[in-house]
Amino acid sequence: RFNRALEISKSDRYYRLLADVNVARLNELQTRTDLGENELRATFQTLLADAITNGQQATQIDDNNYQNWLTLGRVYQAVVPLGIEGAYENAKTTYGQAIALAPHNPSIYLTLARLEVSRGDLRAAREYITSAISEKSNYTEAIFLLTQIEISEGNIREAISSVESASVIDPNNPTIFFQLGILRYNEEDYDGAIAALERAVGLNNIYANAMYFLGLSYDQVGRRNDAIAVFEEIGRLNPGNEEV
Repeated sequence: RFNRALEISKSDRYYRLLADVNVARLNELQTRTDLGENELRATFQTLLADAITNGQQATQIDDNNYQNWLTLGRVYQAVVPLGIEGAYENAKTTYGQAIALAPHNPSIYLTLARLEVSRGDLRAAREYITSAISEKSNYTEAIFLLTQIEISEGNIREAISSVESASVIDPNNPTIFFQLGILRYNEEDYDGAIAALERAVGLNNIYANAMYFLGLSYDQVGRRNDAIAVFEEIGRLNPGNEEV
């Protein structure tokens, strides 16, 4: 349908959307097991070539629209984990074009941070996260990525501090409190975990994962009746779950 739209009007937006579809199909292709090696390789090459072409077409139509450069960058970034030669360099150069056009857009710096994470350069990723947060101090997604980096490096207390900051910025987000609860639980701060997980469940009363760890936390502090009540509710929400 996007191709049909392009027959009517050559719009950079349509090319961006087509490139996004190509990237989605590339990601999907990596999970398929019904294709032989040769067919898989040929399909991959075709999809990647189409994605690059569509991204480039968008930039050619309007090279002053940072979104076009971001889309093309995402195409290259999608294959960085696969070790495709030149993918990282092309992605970084293309994102650089986007920053030149929109230097105060925090999402571009976060995108660059994710690019660096994909190749294992966590120091560079931290620098881009810092730039993102300097442009938008309440940027929860950037704080989440920083938290994941801290966890991967074993800096749990720093990770907890980052999530606590996010909870202040976005106090109605149950996912933040769930993550905070998990971190505190793993640090054996069960009272702290209970406080965070109760908040998560209060914001989303069918949040089964949060309820699960809340029940475990209750059990750790000797609140067995509360733990049983929580697991009974989880069982009602997930009938037949043997783990529950």
